[in-house]
Amino acid sequence: MRRSLYRYQRRQGPSPSGIRVFDVAQVTGPGEVAMAPLLPSFLYFPTEAEVSSGAVDLPWEHHPSAIAGIMARNQGALTSDAFR
Repeated sequence: MRRSLYRYQRRQGPSPSGIRVFDVAQVTGPGEVAMAPLLPSFLYFPTEAEVSSGAVDLPWEHHPSAIAGIMARNQGALTSDAFR
């Protein structure tokens, strides 16, 4: 499994900082957004039933054709045919 980690370092200003991890806002469940240090590299294509029921709606998009990150990983684990 791959994961993306974002880092940054302030190079200008009164007090340059060390390298810091940049938390990524991502969907963790239906209608839930949380900050997390890692973005799991999962992409999930929901079924027609999941889309029409709103089970995979995103805060910024209703009826998405795909979801990524934590919610994609979790949703894929619930679907028995997802990894065949």
